[in-house]
Amino acid sequence: MSMSCAYAQSIHLLINKEDSTFKLKSKQFFKNEKEAKQFLKITQNSLIRKGYLEASFDSVTKRNDTLFAFFHSGKKHDIKIPTTEISKKKSYLRYSILLSSFMRINLDGYL
Repeated sequence: MSMSCAYAQSIHLLINKEDSTFKLKSKQFFKNEKEAKQFLKITQNSLIRKGYLEASFDSVTKRNDTLFAFFHSGKKHDIKIPTTEISKKKSYLRYSILLSSFMRINLDGYL
């Protein structure tokens, strides 16, 4: 494969941000369109988990070797992520089971 073929597959991603508080590069370079779109999806999901429930990349369009995306953050909401609470409960439950098993083993040894 020649260098010109490899270069032809690469893509520029230009992000237009309405809010400058986010540290999100407005110009990025990816191997291909699939990687660029995956980056947008991962970034969106990350922001949603951080409380930006309206975070989205609107009007993603491709022109030649460039993807254009308009970023909308929306307001930040204070949210609790249930998976964190569930994982804490599971850890506590595992510890409780382990502790009760240990106590039973020790008590059985003394009886």
